[in-house]
Amino acid sequence: MAFSIDFNTEQLVSFLHIQNIGLDSDDLDLLKDEKINGRSFLLLMQDLLLTMGFKMGPIICILELISSLKKESNSSGGRLDYFQIFSVEQWSKDHFINWISKKDQTPSS
Repeated sequence: MAFSIDFNTEQLVSFLHIQNIGLDSDDLDLLKDEKINGRSFLLLMQDLLLTMGFKMGPIICILELISSLKKESNSSGGRLDYFQIFSVEQWSKDHFINWISKKDQTPSS
């Protein structure tokens, strides 16, 4: 199962469970309790995870996975960036395609 920014909470928990990154049922329950979905998962930071009640071990594992998912997104053209750059009101298939075509024409620095 590949990660999706569109995961609901249950899909995210299933994804994390099969990633085998050291999260136990208590950790996954914390994500469920806070209704963390795919989009909000990518925005988690150490202070938020501490506030939610996570221990440092799982925090390190979660942050490492988030970093890996973001790098994977960037190596695939940064397509997930769209959902962080533009507001929900702007999201549309045509807007996304236009943004990608302009992004692909821009030379890399």
